[in-house]
Amino acid sequence: INAEYGEVEECEKQFHALQLKFKSYVAASESRQKLEEELRGKLQKEMEQVKRQSAGSVAALQREVSALKLALREKEELVSILVEERASSLVNKKEDVQYDFITANTISL
Repeated sequence: INAEYGEVEECEKQFHALQLKFKSYVAASESRQKLEEELRGKLQKEMEQVKRQSAGSVAALQREVSALKLALREKEELVSILVEERASSLVNKKEDVQYDFITANTISL
């Protein structure tokens, strides 16, 4: 009976050891699952923050491009006005030179 009792005690010890091992595996698994959930949450938040920052950067770049386009249009208009004024000035000078030439020829005759 003592031998059988010893075997029963040994089986109970092994059973309790296996129970403890199982509980530690379950705790480790739950801990790992919690950690994964936390990491997923952090990753999701970081991804959303990056999206917002990217959207802000894109919007800022679009505003800058619009401002540059406007400045370019203004400069093109200014160049156009300056070209027209210069052309007008040259036409006036040409007419003055022709008038002076005609006047000089008329006087010399």
